[in-house]
This record gives sequence, C-alpha cells and structure tokens, in this order.
Amino acid sequence: MAVRALSGSPNIPHRFGYAGSAVTYTRGDLLYRDTTNGQLLIATGSNGTGVENTTNIEGIFIGPATPTSGAPTLLANAGTWVSGGGVQSGLLEYEPIIPGPSVLYVVDCQNAVNANQIFKNLGMYSSQKLNNTSSSLSGSNGYFITTSLGPTSTGAQLIGYFTKSASLT
Repeated sequence: MAVRALSGSPNIPHRFGYAGSAVTYTRGDLLYRDTTNGQLLIATGSNGTGVENTTNIEGIFIGPATPTSGAPTLLANAGTWVSGGGVQSGLLEYEPIIPGPSVLYVVDCQNAVNANQIFKNLGMYSSQKLNNTSSSLSGSNGYFITTSLGPTSTGAQLIGYFTKSASLT
C-alpha cells in the first residue's frame, strides 16, 4: 500500500509528469522532482537525509499516464498541453502531496507502531515506508507529522500529514 491519501480526504485531482529514464516505479511510491531536468523520481535515502527531505517532494505515484484518446493532458512541469491518443511516452500519473492537516495520509512503516510515535516529525525510510521512531527529527529533516495509529488489520501503518511539498510551490 505504501503512501496513500486517507479515505474521506478531499478529492485530489491527479497530475501528469515526466518519468525518469530506466526507473521502475511502484504504485504508492513517494516521488520528488529532480529540478535539474524536471523528472519525477522515486524518493530514496533514509532518516530524512536523502533528497526527499527537501521541498522537492511532489506526489505519490499512481501509474503510467494513459490519457483518453483526444483529451488534452496538462503536464505538471512546463504547463504544456499534449493531445491525447493513447499512452504518452515517458509520462506518469501521480497524486500531488497537499501539505497540512487538511489531507491525511496512511503510510506503511519500517518498524512496529505504538502510541509514543504519535505527533512526531518523521522522515521516510524509503519511497514506500516511514522511518517511524519515538523521536522527532530536527529541523527540516522531518516532513511528516503523525496523528494516529493506522488500521491494525493492514500491518504497521501510521496516519498523518506532510508539512511541505513541491506540488504547490
């Protein structure tokens, strides 16, 4: 399941962006924007020390872009219109991260979850898992505030919100 907006959160319209070359994406991957070439890449690193601890966090990977034939698609990085007509080479579909407590996300966790991890400022362990600990990260290294334990039937998950995102900057 990785990262996903919680059911009942406001409807977030999906966007389309350029995929990196030779990158394997998995649904639910947290993406960041490579500002050098405008590609959306998989956030890597651990404890908030990789590129994902910057404001380049952009969204959650949904799948390859497959616009309806004839329907225009607005690309996220250039504001360019591309006409439809099947799969657009090199494009992917993603859900932008909306920072702040108005949209809650469920995130898979690296470690077992417990109540002392609530209201902590955490970073991602990988593109799919939160590095959940009982200690907040300092400064700009953390960007996910936990608000509650996730559904127990689905494994180790926490619910919370992102504090920063490149999708709205």
